Amino acid sequence: MESGKGLTTWEHDISRACEFAWRLLKWDIVVGPGTITSDGSGHGTYTAPANDQDSSVVLVIEVMTGPETNHGQTYTKGITAPTGIVTERYGIGVYHRQAYASIGIQVVSYLRPADVSFANVKIKEGVCRATSAGGAGGTLTGYFVTRYPNGVEHRPGRAARASNGNAAKGCEILATDIVQSIQAPPHPPYAAGTYQWNIPLYYGATSDPTTEFTNIPQIVTMQDSSGNMTIEKNGVVSPQLGPADPDSDY
Repeated sequence: MESGKGLTTWEHDISRACEFAWRLLKWDIVVGPGTITSDGSGHGTYTAPANDQDSSVVLVIEVMTGPETNHGQTYTKGITAPTGIVTERYGIGVYHRQAYASIGIQVVSYLRPADVSFANVKIKEGVCRATSAGGAGGTLTGYFVTRYPNGVEHRPGRAARASNGNAAKGCEILATDIVQSIQAPPHPPYAAGTYQWNIPLYYGATSDPTTEFTNIPQIVTMQDSSGNMTIEKNGVVSPQLGPADPDSDY
């Protein structure tokens, strides 16, 4: 696999990588971006730059003692930024409170490209605001324009770590995402309407990633004057529930 942008650890079987009997082995960068730390044990931690430019790095593992000092083996690694995510339903539960226009599901997401390891990269959702005027942050229509004349803000999430590489599904973002509407109180008359957030996603090697790489839609829809609701995130759509339906949970 190629390495993703951010913090990634590469481990090699030293007996195969180098035909040296020495135990003191150090990783270093020959050419390319990023930084690397190595403790002399043959293990190293490489941190790729958190930007949106694909590149490559040449690494070397060198003998530190004895007659073969400074001799070693080089490796070239591609560095690829994440380009997006795919999302799927997590579990079958649906959040709802009777007498309220409310809806929620849980989802989990995987980074793309799938054949790149983004292990230890941090992912975070950013701030956006849906307004009746529309724009990059999102849009309000119908019932929600009247209910929320100043718009509806999506607050930033906590950073979550990406899992080890998985060429079949992609690296999982290790956080169950609770996708829930604002719980409108019993407030007839209801009417059809939507609010859509275009949520920016950021990646990086720290707990506060700042490099934006995509945005994903989250759409709450009031279907009709009965207050029946659905919610959708990045193509995953909930069942429909309304104020008359009984309580349910994730």
